[in-house]
Amino acid sequence: MLSSSLVAIRIEDYKHSPVHYVVALGDHTTLSRLLSSLPSLANPSQIHTELDLLAQERVADHISSILDRHDVPHLETPLHLNVCLNDSFTTRTLATVSADVSLQNASGWNPLQEVVCCRNFEIALTLLHLHHHSAWSKWCRKLPRLVVVLRRMRDF
Repeated sequence: MLSSSLVAIRIEDYKHSPVHYVVALGDHTTLSRLLSSLPSLANPSQIHTELDLLAQERVADHISSILDRHDVPHLETPLHLNVCLNDSFTTRTLATVSADVSLQNASGWNPLQEVVCCRNFEIALTLLHLHHHSAWSKWCRKLPRLVVVLRRMRDF
């Protein structure tokens, strides 16, 4: 059923990924310090041109390369690992920096699905809010490009 909750966590499996490693250790101080060093995405209302969008996509890709790594056992992101560890503080911390709640692990589960099955409703609500906010922000960031493309299209 839930891969991460059935497998014991071996901390050494996560040493190559700093965010995974501090999540596995439960080291909130180091996690906060690591995440504070990440660049911030602009408010979607500040993105007006295609160049702004491209710059923000590069920032989002950089953040994702750190937060959403899943080159660990069972292809779990730090959020998946955190669900297994049942740590509300880490969930809120990862949510503030826009970790991707939609990524699936090797079993095809995303962190929100796993936490609902584990019946941890506090973490589930945090992840649900994160998913809603990130989907809306992603749409708003992409809107300028969509407008530009639509303006370039010929009438049909």
